[in-house]
Amino acid sequence: MRPPQRSPARPNVSAGILAYRRGKRGLEVLLVHPGGPFWRNKDDGAWSIPKGELGASEDPEQTARREFAEELGPAASMASLHALGEVRQRGGKRVVAFCGEADFDTASLSSNTFEIEWPPKSGRRQRSRTILRYQWIIRDPARLLFRPGRTAREPGVGGREMRLGHLAMPILLGVITMTDGSNASPLDEFHWKNRVLVVVAPAGNAAAETQRRIYESSAKGMSERSIVLTEAADDSERSRQIRSRLSADGRRFEVFLVGKDGHTAVSSDKPLSADDLFARVDAMPMRQDEMRRGR
Repeated sequence: MRPPQRSPARPNVSAGILAYRRGKRGLEVLLVHPGGPFWRNKDDGAWSIPKGELGASEDPEQTARREFAEELGPAASMASLHALGEVRQRGGKRVVAFCGEADFDTASLSSNTFEIEWPPKSGRRQRSRTILRYQWIIRDPARLLFRPGRTAREPGVGGREMRLGHLAMPILLGVITMTDGSNASPLDEFHWKNRVLVVVAPAGNAAAETQRRIYESSAKGMSERSIVLTEAADDSERSRQIRSRLSADGRRFEVFLVGKDGHTAVSSDKPLSADDLFARVDAMPMRQDEMRRGR
């Protein structure tokens, strides 16, 4: 039986999945090393996430799931996925990334294969696995702040030096933020569901009242962009936790826009207009993907 034909690929656009698990060593993520003769003796910059080209009419999540299944085999399965947005690599290639929790033995994984002429122009062809190696690695959130591609010692790979591909690092930051229980706060309930406009101010603050009116008078646009309003103005435990997460003291007006990924996208000591908020949100890669999908 012929395999189903795929739609023409979008130029320089791929979709992929970063799997993570909570192990005894802490948060671990799965990276893969490509197969084939070109990558056989290369480690630096080779490790990345399972991904593949996105067809012109394909849904990014379905493409990411398909490539994940092809590159890891039937032993690997994913349930729900969370969108991490879009990452642009140095060469201009764009990757639409998703993440999901899973736990499987890397020894049970096996990718599909491909055929290649090697050495080039030799007339000889050989078949290789798409993925050569799989590795669960552990990452400390602080260690993720180094420049993408910089060498870091990874104890899960025999203690040798391991250089991550430029794609892996920015994606890992989103997963760490989402799963790090030590930084839990009331804002976590909004992860991957809403963007949160957080107002921090002392009671009776005029700027806080202005921000409320702006939000309420633009309710339709706020709803379309999944923006919800919450305040941390009193001395409750909830408000204290929110102020702590945002490093706000509560003695003056501050407003924050927290993205679906939990990162603070905007902070200001003056009320944000609806037009300013909408422009900033609409420029976010995740929001642009939502608009393409008609969400």
